[in-house]
Amino acid sequence: MPTPERALSTEVLHAMYSKHVKPFHTHTNRPFGNYYIRLQVEGQCEAMIGENGQWENVFPGDLFLFRPGDKCQLSFTPNKKTNEVLSGNYYFVCRGSWLDRWWSEAERPTKAKIALGAKLLDLCKELEAEMRKTSKNWEEAVDYLLRTLFIMFDRELGQSYGDSNRDAVIAQKMKRYIENHALERLNVRDVAEHVGLSESRASHLFTTAVNQSIIHYALDIRLNHACDLIKFTDYSLQQVADLSGFNQYSYFHRAFRKKYGVSPREFRQ
Repeated sequence: MPTPERALSTEVLHAMYSKHVKPFHTHTNRPFGNYYIRLQVEGQCEAMIGENGQWENVFPGDLFLFRPGDKCQLSFTPNKKTNEVLSGNYYFVCRGSWLDRWWSEAERPTKAKIALGAKLLDLCKELEAEMRKTSKNWEEAVDYLLRTLFIMFDRELGQSYGDSNRDAVIAQKMKRYIENHALERLNVRDVAEHVGLSESRASHLFTTAVNQSIIHYALDIRLNHACDLIKFTDYSLQQVADLSGFNQYSYFHRAFRKKYGVSPREFRQ
């Protein structure tokens, strides 16, 4: 039987959904004192990571993983196309030995793109709701829910623990690079140069490790991002295509229908 004095290996200090509909800017750049996890769910904002980072747009599906000592500023300003402020995100502030171990087991990206699946969002919502309860076992429930959430993050990020295979490590670096730049003008040369390989070698290594080409992997990220924008924002379909990295709407329409079996308009309806 578990002992009453069971020491929790994680402690959740905050678990909340935050929504901004008015302009706001975090004027402080103090380092985080604990682990800070932020998942953009609807709308958009801007973020500047670190001391000398550049402001970048944050869209639904953007996940931030900050450890103690990291810094980030956020800005919520009117969208240039809609002239409205809308940004919704879940954020979790936590600490504990389990989190220390989790962080050390793999290279953690500061920012990554993940799919906003129903299971993931339900888990975030349940963790937020559990924090508001006053029953005596709520701390233990929150502990398990947080661990489950982090394990789901691992699955989305495709982490490979303790993998000493050099090709697997390089493939993981390429995946991270693609995930961070898929919504920009991205080509195979950019990815290959990032890991110091020729285009042919990088393409072969990536396809072997991921079972998908670099271009198709980037396309999937763009289409997943487009789905999130269609579901969680009021952007026009042309705006969705632009914000998802498609230079031409006709190409976006063809790629979307090919993957999902319906047009973007039918998907929204």
